[in-house]
Formats: sequence, structure tokens, C-alpha cells
Amino acid sequence: MKKNSTKLFDQTFLKFDAQTLQKFAIPIAVLVLIIALSTPALANYNFAGYPVTTRTSGTVSGGVFIDYVPGAEDTQTGSFNVPTGNIKWAYLYTGIWGGTNRYEGWVNVTFNGDYTNNNLGPIWIRGQNDTNPNVWGSGCGKHWMYYNVTNLTNAGSTNSATVSKINATDPGGQFDGDPYGIVLVVVYEGGDNPKDLRYWINDGSDGLNYISPHDAGTTYFNGALDTNKVMDANLTMVHLTAYNPTVSNGLEFNGNVLDTSMINTDAFDLHSWDITGYMESSGNDAWYTRCGDYPSCTIPQSDGYINICNAILVLDNSPPDLNVTAIYVNPDYNTGHRELFANETNTINATIKNLDPNNNSKAFNVSFEIEGVNIGEVPVSGLAAGASTNVSINWTPSSGGTLLSPVYYTLNVTADCDGEVTETDEANNASTTRHKVYNNGYKGKRYTGGNDIDTVQMDTINGNLLYSKGNSTYQRGAAGGGSWTSYTVHWTSGNLSVPVNATVKKARLYVYYCWDSDTTGINASMDFNNHVFSMDDLDAHYKDVKGYGYYYDHKSGTMVYNVTDYFNNVSGNTATLTKVVPNTNVAIFGMVLVVIYEDTSESQRVMWINEECDLLDALGPGSNLGNIGVNETEATAYALFNGTIDSSKVEAATLITVVPAGDSGPGNEDRLYFNTGQWDNVWNGAEGQNVSICEVDVKGLLQSDSNFAKIQSRGDYLTATNAFLVVEYKQDAPDLVVTDKWVCWPVNCTICYNVTNMGTITAAAGHNTTLYVDENRIVNDTVPVALAPGASYIGCFNHAWTYTTPEDNITVCADSNNNVDEKSDEGNNCLTNKWKCGDGDNSGGITTGDSTQIFNYILHGSVHYPIDNLWAADVNGGGTISTGDSTQIFNYILHGPVQYPLTCKCCT
Repeated sequence: MKKNSTKLFDQTFLKFDAQTLQKFAIPIAVLVLIIALSTPALANYNFAGYPVTTRTSGTVSGGVFIDYVPGAEDTQTGSFNVPTGNIKWAYLYTGIWGGTNRYEGWVNVTFNGDYTNNNLGPIWIRGQNDTNPNVWGSGCGKHWMYYNVTNLTNAGSTNSATVSKINATDPGGQFDGDPYGIVLVVVYEGGDNPKDLRYWINDGSDGLNYISPHDAGTTYFNGALDTNKVMDANLTMVHLTAYNPTVSNGLEFNGNVLDTSMINTDAFDLHSWDITGYMESSGNDAWYTRCGDYPSCTIPQSDGYINICNAILVLDNSPPDLNVTAIYVNPDYNTGHRELFANETNTINATIKNLDPNNNSKAFNVSFEIEGVNIGEVPVSGLAAGASTNVSINWTPSSGGTLLSPVYYTLNVTADCDGEVTETDEANNASTTRHKVYNNGYKGKRYTGGNDIDTVQMDTINGNLLYSKGNSTYQRGAAGGGSWTSYTVHWTSGNLSVPVNATVKKARLYVYYCWDSDTTGINASMDFNNHVFSMDDLDAHYKDVKGYGYYYDHKSGTMVYNVTDYFNNVSGNTATLTKVVPNTNVAIFGMVLVVIYEDTSESQRVMWINEECDLLDALGPGSNLGNIGVNETEATAYALFNGTIDSSKVEAATLITVVPAGDSGPGNEDRLYFNTGQWDNVWNGAEGQNVSICEVDVKGLLQSDSNFAKIQSRGDYLTATNAFLVVEYKQDAPDLVVTDKWVCWPVNCTICYNVTNMGTITAAAGHNTTLYVDENRIVNDTVPVALAPGASYIGCFNHAWTYTTPEDNITVCADSNNNVDEKSDEGNNCLTNKWKCGDGDNSGGITTGDSTQIFNYILHGSVHYPIDNLWAADVNGGGTISTGDSTQIFNYILHGPVQYPLTCKCCT
């Protein structure tokens, strides 16, 4: 079957065979009588077709059933399973292709076996001459037929329809007679799942074509309506033949383009669109076109012929029942960590359900309120009957608490917060919950309003800082406290080797604990070298806790004792921690004893002592699998070392960090930063049961002020407790440096020198300066005067130096007899140069640069063009610097030393 094809003949005649007459049991005389009695008053043919208008509309508490079968050759049968209910209205539609508007023929239409009632049965399709009241004829042989089958439709059962060609009646027998398809539309009351519907059933056969031309049409759905009550809206369109070529924008509803690209088979098509969001309170319409480029409507961008036969609009006004059934916080976190945390982005998830099992909901918004303040709304495009959906929003609270001091927030979630949906129960849309917001203790305290690892002491003294954890080992706690009652650590005199003549300025004892399950906190006494400290005697007590429920929410801490007066540098030290209440559960990581001593014989050092207790654990993105709401950036503790440093005087700088439970695995699980430097996997305790200490050289990373360190977890559970920075300055001492040496030219060949005290203390007189030639010690010269800081002495060696070709290595060393204690600056006493006749610029070779230098020296003077070694520039031994020397060097380079030898005054 081809649409819009043209047949060759235009003759009309009747053709009935015996079999046909027998099949329908219609005497030919009756047929002739029917034809004779037919009146031409209803001329149901129009090349441009008939507008699609409303045949029926209304409301129903039930359903609108729409079903179809596509076309076939000669005979088409369709089965339609009509739902239960009381049939209110039913129409059967079918189409016949005649071939052209001149061809005629008979077809038969039956419904549920009936072909005698409701205009069913044989029908003579007469093309452009058709007068059948239920046929719309258009174009080149398109015929769309309709039948009122309300009384013939059976609810709750299968209904069948058949359309078949009987014969052609045009003289050439060219009538095609193929069915386009069959459509059944039923409106029924009640049924198994009744809905409150409003409907418009529009029909016609609008023959869009390029001949007339007739390029577009509009069908209307008149009447006012309350769009708030429209839960769903569906538009169904029947295309007698689909688009060829494809037209993707051939339909609009209230000006909104609907995709028609799927209607592209060049055959009969029925399709529905969800237009819920496009409904207006009145004046609703559907506009359609045959053109892909309307209004140009050029070929091949457009289809030459398109018939629109039905436009059915069904609105579901059945009210749903929206409800908030559940509220979850941070659902992506690991189980047990799904809490609300301060100073981070939290996900609040709500489950919205349509409690009505039968009625869909249109689009609506869900609001989230914290303490009565709307923090955002989330749109939901719609919710089917009985369906649920999850919506979420992010929220960052500015403050939080702990288990012992919680901070509460009231959360309200409301479905359809803007009242866009009419519901059966408007009073059950909201759900209110009360949540604790915690400070996540696994973050650095900087991120939860706490303290950094702050400086408690900064000293600038001649002395040093020592530390040791003695024989500390991890002491496990146990339920009921049965694992230990007292815990003892020993330090030998060798663990902390304070010089005999030094004075102990500070001694601090650190005790690191964890797993403290007592509600009031740890309670223990400390015996240090037979002096007992109570909890009230603590110099400082730093604490941290995960801060929220579930597992492992035990307190950790750093207890600090000032034991300066009781430190024993001779026989060692002993510390014993004893539980005041034995039956308590607490574990001890270990102890660290730190000593600062003063000794005038040592270098000056600046020392910072920083203390805290900061639990860190990053198991989120970028680290190990899982998520506890902390990433490595947040799992960072900071230690600041404020104070000015004289960078020019720094001899050494060391950063010492103490990290209980630090135990980097095979991955990149922890990181230490100092200013711009970083080190990975630096704390390597045993299975998190050790006090890990890392010491790194940071001299090259020092800043003059505002130095800082960062301790970071990248997958390792650890506790940041201490950061010690020790910066050592160079000691005050003389520093003798030979800054220059030269030959007394042209007077003689004596070598002279300049020695300068670059140190901070006066160098006494009497130290020697020594001359070496090619590493051979030649002669000493004694400096007869004391040199104050910055002062210089010029001397000359009592030796007439004789240059030997091709070059001499000349070295002059200050304090060669080591009379002056220069501390750490003994390595800069000597100055060495390679001297060569002709190498006036001391470049290490004889080049045209030396010739040019001499020429410019003569032309412009020594201010602009100085010569480093005047003796080496006097290559002709004349005792002066002249153009002859410049020429001699040039020829030496050009012609060689045989013809042009270089003979300096100091040469043999």
C-alpha cells in the first residue's frame, strides 16, 4: 500500500461476484435500492480535508481507553481489551486508501461481529463523489471513517473490529481498498482504577498538502480549567500517514514544540505526548504542520501530504497524596558516620512518596528548612502513583558540638511546599526531625573552631633541646580496666645527655593516652623521681575526641607535667603513672621527656615548643576506600612558629614532630609539611601503637618569619601532639678570610694579600698567613695587629716569586697556624687562583679578550676597563702596559709562541 499514489483509470462501475453476495447475504436489488435512495446532499470530500474539531468532551470518574492497530493489505483485524466499567462513549475510527480521488469501491466494517447496526457493514467509498455521512474524503484518495459504537462496546473484555476490501467499482478496478489502521476510543465510568479525568476527543481529517497549499492547522480544546488540579496531561494524535521525510518539529501544544521525529514510517501512526507542564487555564490548542521548515515548507524538508485525524486530550485531575517518609543525613558516608558535621558540606536526603496507589502527581517542589529558615528547594518533575523519589540538598552549619556538649538543629522537609498539587490529604506533607551537629574530631582543630598546635614556649639561648621517649611502649587498655594499674617509663642518663656544666632551663614530661572511656575523663597520679603530681598539678592538658556516636568515640589526650625541678641528669629519670580509680579503661601510647638546657659554650639556638592533641583521620576522597566525611585537606593539624629569624646567621634548623599512632602503611598515608617542603610516610610506629617521632632538616626551607608545619593524615589514623623547631645560629667568633692577593708589579715580584675578619669577635694578633705555590708551602707572614669585626690587614710575603710556565697555582691561607678559634668557619681561610703570563683578566686562559682588555685599558682607563693581573698583562716585560702588549698577545694567538713569545717581568 502506498499513500498518495495516482491510478491510471477513471471509470466507475459495480462489480459483485456470487461469493461476495453470498457472504453478505445482501440481494443486489437491495444494494441498488440503497444506492438509488442515497442523496448527494452530504458531499463528504474536500481535497484539503476537514478541520479537527471537538466531537465530545467532559469529565469522568473512570478512564479514557485509546488503542489502535496499524494498516494491512485488503483486510485488517484489531483486538482491543477494554477495561471494566460502564461505557459512557465509544467511537471506532478507520481509514481506507482509495488510490486516487477518482477510484471507488466497496469495503466492509464490522465491530464485535456486527455489520448491520450503527452504519457498520458494507460501505461504498466513492472518492471525490462520496456522500457517506461518516466518511471524510480528502487528497488523492484518503478516506477516514467514524462509527458510534457506544452500545456495541463490551467493558472488561476483548472487543474486535475488522476492515476489509470487498471490491472495486471503478471501471478499471483500480480502487486500492487497503485499510490505513483501526482506532478505538472508549470513555467509561468506574472500573478497577477510576481516575478523575477531563477529556476532549477531537476528530476530522485535516489534509495538509502542498497543492492547495495547506501547510498547517490548529485544533482547540475549549473551556476553563484549574491547572493546579492537573496531575497529568496527555495529548494523543493520529496521523493517517507519517512523515517522510522526517519532521521533528511538526507539533506544538500551546506554543511548546513536541518532538515528532519518531513519526517517520510513511504509514499510519498514533502517538502520545506528556504535556503536563504546558497546560493553560484556558485557550489550550495543538498546532500541527507538514513542514520541517515552516513557514517555508520546501521540499524535501517537508512532507507533501499529511492528514491529522484525531487529537485527544486527557487530563488526570485525580489528587495524589504526597508525604515525606524518611530523612537521612550524609547517606554516602560509612555506616556509623552518618551524622551532621560543622564546617563542612553535609548532604540531607529526603524520601518523598506518593501514598495514593492510583493517582499520579504532577511537578512540585520540596523545601528544606533549618530552624525555620529555608535553605533551599528541590524540584520534582512528578511522581507516579505509589512511587517514591529521593531528593537532597547540601548544608554547611557554622558550629557544632560533641557528645558531651551537643548542638541541636531542627530540620523540616515539606513536599509540595508551594502548594502546586491538589492532594487528598494536605496535612501530611511535612516531616520534622531534630539533629545533633557535631564537630568532626577527625578533622584538624583549625576546621572545627579549636586550637592549632600552639607555641607554649620560645627560647633564644646558648644551649639545646633534647628529647627521648625512654623505654616507652604501648600499654593497651581493657574493658573494666583490667590490663594495668600503673605504667612506668625509665630514661637513662644517656637518653638525655645534658652537658655537665649546663643548666636545665625546662624539663617537660608528656603522657599520651587514648581509649579513655570514663565519662569524667582520665584520673591518674604521676610519680616523677619520687615527686607526685595530681591531675590538678598538670601544667597543661589537651584533649580530643571523635566527637560523635557509634564506635571508637573514646577520649584521647596529652597530659603535660613541668618536671624541671626534679630532672636528674646523673642517674637517669623514672616516671610512673597510676590510675586513681583502678577499674577504668584507658590506654597509654607512651611518654616523651623534653629538656632545654643552657650552656654558654654552645651555639645560640632559637627553640619553639608547640603542644596539643589533635586526632586526624582521612578516609574520604583521595585516600583509602570509604568515607567518614574527612578529606586529607581537613585532616591536617597546623603548628605555627612565629618570631623573627636572622637567616644570614643560621647554621642548622631541625623540625621534630611527635605523632602517637602514626603508622604509615605501604601507601601515601601521612604527610609532613614545613613551609614549602613536604615529606611522605614519615611516622612509622607499630600498628598505631607507638609514639612516632620524625626529625627533619629544614634549614633550606626556613623563612625569616611566620614559619609553619602541617601534620596531615592521608589514610592513617594518627594524633598530632607536638612540634619542636630548633634553629641554630653560627657562634660568635672571628672569621678570617683572604679577600684578595696580587703581585707588586712593576716594583718587584713580591706577592701581597688582604685578610679580613668577617666574624663577630676580634681576632687577636699573631696568626700566620701562608703562601703556597702549586701546593708547595713557600713562606709565612705574621699578622701583627688584632683585627676587629670587619677590619682588614694588608701584608706582603718576603719572597720574590718567580713565575714558571705554563701556569702557577697561587694559594694564600689565613691563620695557617690555627691560632684563632673560628668555630664552624675554618673552611673559608684560603684563596686560590691560577696565574698565567698573558692572562690579564684571570679567565684561566690567554684569549683575544686579554688583548682587547689591554687596548681598552690604555684607551679608556682602568676605571672602566681594569686589568685583574697587571703583571700578567706586561707580556713584553717592559714594566708598563702598552699597545705593544696588546699586539704581542694578538700575534701570540695568531702565529704562536715561537715567533711571538710572552715574557712577563716575573718570568725567569
